[in-house]
Amino acid sequence: MTILDPSGVPMADVTVNGVTDPFTGYDSSYAPPRGSRYILVDVTVTNTGSGVLSVSPSSLWVTDATASC
Repeated sequence: MTILDPSGVPMADVTVNGVTDPFTGYDSSYAPPRGSRYILVDVTVTNTGSGVLSVSPSSLWVTDATASC
């Protein structure tokens, strides 16, 4: 997928390298709530624009068709 800047110019590409569903390598004290599971998504973000691109894992949101956020 391509990320566009506010003016519509491409600034980054996001590539999904792999998905692990369910992800079971978590600390047992942080288990998902009953009826839920963790999913690991490995992504690469490539700067394709002319400016500096800052990416933080905490600012990446992934939702599915049933998510409400």
